[in-house]
Amino acid sequence: MNVENKISKVKGEGKEMLKRLVNKWKDWKNPQRGQAIVLIAILSIGLIAAMGLAIDSGRLFFLHRDLQNSADAGALAAAQAICKGNNPVQAAEALAAANGFVQGEPYYNDADEFISVDVNITDDPLYRNHFPEVKITAGIPAAFIGIVYTGPLKATGRAVGFCQRLDDIIISAASEVCDIPFSATGDLDLAGSVYSGGNISISATGSINGFVIGEGEIAIDGGIALVPDEGNPKSFDVPTEATPPYILADFAPTSSYVINAQNAGVYYHHDKDWVVDSSVIPWGLHYVVGDVIITGSWSAESYLTIVATGSIYVEANGQVVEPYILGPNNALLFYSDAKTDCGAAAVTLNLTNATFAGGIVAPQGGINITSDTSTTGRLFGQEVNISGTSIQISDPDHLEPVVKLIGFAE
Repeated sequence: MNVENKISKVKGEGKEMLKRLVNKWKDWKNPQRGQAIVLIAILSIGLIAAMGLAIDSGRLFFLHRDLQNSADAGALAAAQAICKGNNPVQAAEALAAANGFVQGEPYYNDADEFISVDVNITDDPLYRNHFPEVKITAGIPAAFIGIVYTGPLKATGRAVGFCQRLDDIIISAASEVCDIPFSATGDLDLAGSVYSGGNISISATGSINGFVIGEGEIAIDGGIALVPDEGNPKSFDVPTEATPPYILADFAPTSSYVINAQNAGVYYHHDKDWVVDSSVIPWGLHYVVGDVIITGSWSAESYLTIVATGSIYVEANGQVVEPYILGPNNALLFYSDAKTDCGAAAVTLNLTNATFAGGIVAPQGGINITSDTSTTGRLFGQEVNISGTSIQISDPDHLEPVVKLIGFAE
């Protein structure tokens, strides 16, 4: 072997030896080499646990959403039940059950805890407000988090409704579709509150001794005084019930009103339109299948109630009429079951120096009153329009409320 070959061989062996020395140096500097797999395994467990917690949190979120929706609906159902004189607890429990939350049932199969639907009522007698609080609690079984927590995952939905029975409403214009359900011009003296299912327009002098309440825009001018003036008028955007004090079925042949009038010999059945012109109207209960037209210098013997399936038109000058039917819901003078479009009237009164001391009800139509120095009782119609001078409307008995406001307090 020549000298050059020997030198080349020595260089090759030196490079190999240097590589081995460098590798040994690296091993000495990184004694934990090979533990990355263990670290990845640990991190994977944490990631799976986080995913499991997120899944359980999502399930709990949806449970709470369903409970809150059920509590909201239950609070409204309870408030509506109070306003109607029904059982608010039963109403809320029935609503919750319809949404899958049955009072007293286990949270789920093999659960040791049970669904609760709690209803508590707080009353404010001064303003006739009632506040039903509904709380619904339920649970679901833990899934991934069950590794460290074995109990159920629980949530609660809570809502507070309210029912306000407005018992001093003397004018109810219940329509929610007509442009201006209640309008008044002239000179008014209203001894109670006014309610409209929509807009209100009042351009008058005089006074309203009560609240002006509407579910739309309220325009008041002309200088009329509102008593109280604080918080008046009121605009509500809540579910409202405007219930007529009477319906036609109340005067069916088997009703107590008809039977009592028959027994007293003061029931009159008119099987067609009834026209009265300058004559004396017998006192008692008159049931008319058709329209009623009363004009001229007529008079009434005594107490009078007229119920018509059609419209009622009355002209009066100086007459004083007391109602025959006195309750329990309202003293009733005229009832019309005619169904009219917006702007049309089921009951029309043209009064001069007249006193009509009973209520006027048109649950499916409008009421138009043109008056000069006259008085009427409580009015209930889909629309109510009043014009004239020295118009007085009062309901001294403040009988059964016909308007009830229902909504959320919390």
